Amino acid sequence: NELWEKQYVDRAVRMVKRDRNHPSVIIWSLGNESGQGRNFTAMYQAIKEIDSTRLVHYEGDFHAAYSDMYTTMYTRLKALEEIGQDSEGKKPHILCEYGHAMGNGPGGLTEYQDVMRKYPRLQGGFVWEWYDHGIESVDEDGNIYYLYGGNYGDFPTNGNFCIDGLVFPDRTPSPGLIEYKKVIEPIVTQAIDLTQRKIRIKNRYDFRNLEGIQLNIKVESYTHLIEENNINLRSIHAQGEIELSLPINLEKALHYDDVRIKLSYSEPKRTLYASEGHPITTESFFLEATKVKKMVLPESQDIHESITIEETRTQLILENDTFKTIFSKFHGVLVSHQLNGEEIIEKGPELTLWRAAIDNDMYKKDDWTNKYFLKNAKEQLASFTYQEHEGYVDIEIRKYLSSVNQAWGFELYYQYRITQAGALNLQLKGSKIIRGKEVPEMLPRIGITMHVNKEYNDVTWYGRGDSESYQDSKRSQSIGLYHKQVEEMHTDYVYPQENGSRCDTSFLAVTKGDQSILFNFKEIRDFTIHDYETSALEDATHRGKIKKSPFNVLTIDYRQSGLGSNSCGEEQLPAYRVGIEDFEIGLEIRSVQKDDLVEESKYFRVR
Repeated sequence: NELWEKQYVDRAVRMVKRDRNHPSVIIWSLGNESGQGRNFTAMYQAIKEIDSTRLVHYEGDFHAAYSDMYTTMYTRLKALEEIGQDSEGKKPHILCEYGHAMGNGPGGLTEYQDVMRKYPRLQGGFVWEWYDHGIESVDEDGNIYYLYGGNYGDFPTNGNFCIDGLVFPDRTPSPGLIEYKKVIEPIVTQAIDLTQRKIRIKNRYDFRNLEGIQLNIKVESYTHLIEENNINLRSIHAQGEIELSLPINLEKALHYDDVRIKLSYSEPKRTLYASEGHPITTESFFLEATKVKKMVLPESQDIHESITIEETRTQLILENDTFKTIFSKFHGVLVSHQLNGEEIIEKGPELTLWRAAIDNDMYKKDDWTNKYFLKNAKEQLASFTYQEHEGYVDIEIRKYLSSVNQAWGFELYYQYRITQAGALNLQLKGSKIIRGKEVPEMLPRIGITMHVNKEYNDVTWYGRGDSESYQDSKRSQSIGLYHKQVEEMHTDYVYPQENGSRCDTSFLAVTKGDQSILFNFKEIRDFTIHDYETSALEDATHRGKIKKSPFNVLTIDYRQSGLGSNSCGEEQLPAYRVGIEDFEIGLEIRSVQKDDLVEESKYFRVR
């Protein structure tokens, strides 16, 4: 409409005259999500007449007629690659918004970065957005939490849709920002041949030479430091690369188990944006020749009493001087596992398909809850049998898990073995059953959950850490041996949701004093452990308002679906979606001395 041209142009001209002397302004924008038309052309021309030195952007111009670049928002990965391929005679492309950082996420950033680096037309993008827009408040106990839409009686409201940043309201980094830093790292390290100590270092900077950058090299076995060296990088020009022989004693390292080479790059001196020693990026590599294969060891039986068996109409009770284990024959579940007179497992394990929905699940949650009833999936007992052997007892439980009114589910086969020393082995096999076409495309997770004695509050794990990690957001978290308190395993999102997963874990232990309970996995698994139940997490609408439980809730995942950024952007990519699929989860639970954790984790008892 020509009648509006002066108003459009006036607004643009006033913006440029106000801000043109700010060096931080590098692009002018004609607006956001405001349609198209001739008046934008007039704005563009008026800006260029005043300031021809800067680019002009407008996402609403799908043909880039009055925009110096082609910009889109939340473009899905496949479509983004098509834009990259369609480059001849075309303007450069920028994602003016992508990777919606709402709540726990975003995931899948690596795949986006790979595509943007692959095609010269794709000039990158802007993650939405920098910080959560929560308003600080203090409760009656003096605890800080953050308010958002609807908390002031305001209506209509977008609720917590303003809580969508890479940093929390107090500007502390979220796990999403930590992951993003790794994804866009300016120094990339690749292993060429670790048996010859050779790596390749790529300089991703556009203008900076890496000469003088400090490289710290550690060779570690679990928490044991085998060797440490510091070097300064030689000249690597912008976008260049070199091969480097690491100054390490490989022969010495091969005498240890599960050896990892950990590299840390840091600033050699103070800059305008960082202090001396500021960490730029890290990388780690595993020496495959030092990999530990878990062994099965027979247990010494002469130091333990034989197992007595008591069977009632509803329970099976196994007991000796070391342990007492109770199964419900009616429900087909372990209800108690005691070691040395102390209850360790208070309930479980049982299969779960559910997680407290993250913000990026918002468009799936209704179907998960009200169409497929995943939250209410229950195990139904088919058979319960046991056999007594010399030194151990085997319990076999067959069940079927499904949700209300569904034509799909899992046949479950629990195999327990309890030894005279109180070691509890579990092998769970699940076989998918599909009898109809109405099935969920994606499950939140396939895992087992159990209640653990809350006094065992120190957590040790060998896997990714020390921050949380998910299958599509874990590059920033190196594998190693980590320690935290249970309450520290929680990520305090402004709007409470699924959090705290640790990926690629070989074993975990919970400890009280000098005594530890080892959960030793047959294959690497992900886990979460919290001092609250999933239902309490879902009931809470603000941080600090989660009702605590009288036990710790441990969930061990066969797989958990990734994060994606589908509150606005891409769904979880296919590789990170859990489907209705056959699965196995194997682990052993036993008591060990805290100081023997690492050594004991190499072994399973009689199996």
